[in-house]
Amino acid sequence: MEELSLTCGLSVDEIADIENGRNADLSKLRRIASALRLPESALIDTAALTQSMENRRPVS
Repeated sequence: MEELSLTCGLSVDEIADIENGRNADLSKLRRIASALRLPESALIDTAALTQSMENRRPVS
């Protein structure tokens, strides 16, 4: 995580938050994807799907 932090310019805490599903804004995901030499869609599509699932409320 420290190496990724240095490469993408985010703090280790920010990366840990993203890994744990917190604070995964698009600009941070783009920076991580670029640092890992991945297409943005490798991280952003997955994050959007996860966030969408978390925002659903059970029907009562």
